[in-house]
Amino acid sequence: MTQFVLIDHSIKRLGGHNFEYAYHVLGAAERAGLSPVLAANARFLEGKRVPSTWRVLPCFRHTTYEIGKLRDKQQRLERQATAGNTSRDIAARASNWINLPNWIRSQLAARYERLQRQIVDRFAEDLDGLLSRLALSAGDQVFVPTLNEHDLVGLLNCVRRRGSPGAARWHLQFHFKVFEGREPDYNDQQPGLDELKALFQRAVQTLGPSARYYTTTEHLARQYNRLAGPDFTALPYPVNPGLRASVAKRVSERTLRVTCPGGVRPEKGTQLLATAIQPVWEELFAGRRLRLVVQAKRLGKLPTELRRHARYDRAIRLEGRHESAVAVIRWPLSTEQYLDLIRQSDIGLLLYDSLTYYCRCSGVLVEMLSAGVPVIAPAGCWMADQLSRPIQQYRRQLLASSEIANIEEVARPPMPRLRTESESTSSGPTRLTADLAVPQGATHAMIEVRIDESVGHRGYLSVQCDQIGGGHMTLDTDWEILSADGVCSYAFVKIGSDAKRLSLTVADAYGMRHDSAASLCCHFITGSDRAVSCPSGAVGLVAANVAQVPRLLRELTNNYPHYRRTAGEFASAWGAWHSPEQVVAELIANSIPVHSLDKSQYRADPPHSLTVMQPRVKSGDSIASRPFGD
Repeated sequence: MTQFVLIDHSIKRLGGHNFEYAYHVLGAAERAGLSPVLAANARFLEGKRVPSTWRVLPCFRHTTYEIGKLRDKQQRLERQATAGNTSRDIAARASNWINLPNWIRSQLAARYERLQRQIVDRFAEDLDGLLSRLALSAGDQVFVPTLNEHDLVGLLNCVRRRGSPGAARWHLQFHFKVFEGREPDYNDQQPGLDELKALFQRAVQTLGPSARYYTTTEHLARQYNRLAGPDFTALPYPVNPGLRASVAKRVSERTLRVTCPGGVRPEKGTQLLATAIQPVWEELFAGRRLRLVVQAKRLGKLPTELRRHARYDRAIRLEGRHESAVAVIRWPLSTEQYLDLIRQSDIGLLLYDSLTYYCRCSGVLVEMLSAGVPVIAPAGCWMADQLSRPIQQYRRQLLASSEIANIEEVARPPMPRLRTESESTSSGPTRLTADLAVPQGATHAMIEVRIDESVGHRGYLSVQCDQIGGGHMTLDTDWEILSADGVCSYAFVKIGSDAKRLSLTVADAYGMRHDSAASLCCHFITGSDRAVSCPSGAVGLVAANVAQVPRLLRELTNNYPHYRRTAGEFASAWGAWHSPEQVVAELIANSIPVHSLDKSQYRADPPHSLTVMQPRVKSGDSIASRPFGD
């Protein structure tokens, strides 16, 4: 039987995202008629707790994350060796490391280098031993879902030692970013990546057509494709089938649960929770319309302002007459408990750092959307882009079905282009401005921004709308970050009853530059009953910054039946695309030679086209009581 070998040398125990990923993908491979093989860390001794039909080979002595920890220590030594007299440097001298003699620091740096080389060499040795035991043949699939450049060096060394990559098809997925920041900053970093470019060019020469290369997001694929090596494509991130099978379509009048799931880390924004909910605390939380549910190891992980309102919840039973406004759910949970936490959520609040998650996949977002839970996500990153398409689709439909009071064409091509990559950033971003009178009876404004369709995803546009009343007083300000992804985008504004004029400003967001012409016009919608109360989006909402979160929470609460319904509808295609079956289908499609078979019968389109293949989901496809981390 054809083997499907999943190699993850970081799996040391049951539970965690690495194991969950492997468990569900291998299950889908078995249902597709392949023979599953799990190659894990040598410390994985729980092979008896996976299906007996799987072959489990614990053989790797190190994980993919160990070299990263060593490099962090190296960089810490380097920073301390060049420490100056800033306040941060002075504070650092209080640590033991800063006071180390230079000769000890040099020895430590040399030791870290030696350990890194040893880890790479051992990975090559362990992989060679694994391949000898597997005896791979034509048609076998080898999938390495979590890989970094050091692992790739070890893999290439192993292949060179064996003389050939063999007849099997290799699928290599990279999770870790190549560049820092967003795309405008990439050009300056390009010269420092010569060694990485050479590595991937060597991979193409060594592995040839037997290997396919993947990332977890489109943003990350664009980063790797700048290296002029192999062609990288984005692979859907698989979600537990138990979430897809339980998409709730209810709309309850009880207190809605606003959930922040997963472990607490600085980049996940838990420290911003008090800022995010304080403006609507009395209205929504003290008034028991909303309840905040946070997953954390202890109460001390919460901001000080929330601790006095918080209580532990032993289980996910969050109903009750005397329930606290803030519930803390212990982290980590078993798989089934974690799934219950997601299933019973009403709103997902993801205050993640936008820059950190610019190209990074969020497993929590994938899970929430698969379960049909409306979410609030940060603008200017991969997470926002997943919500942008259904939001824009809803706004186009709303515009097509609404009564239009007036259309103001602010600018038509040609117009002043937004700044190009070759231009200096010192002069600041290009701004397009307009001042428009509000027509009689207009209740909403749909601001249409169009970017040249020949340009792919190049960044984000900031659209600000100030509502001006009598005496030139600013009554309200709406601000949205729109994805400039080559399609027409709309910003949506609810016009106050006293507003006389709208002042519009469109500019590059985050200093990102575009070289395309744009057109801008404003559609004023009249005040039919439906238009007066219409929601501003669908599936979820995107926050330009944390100060916008209170307004978005109010919007979701007041229009919750709409957002729950649209999130449930979206979950069908989204969950199918992010199913383990879809991952296996993508891998199989990429292993079939183009000349021999039509790949379209194996592949499906991303969820935005709503033509995703329906996977075969079996119930009970999980192991109870496994710890689940994020």
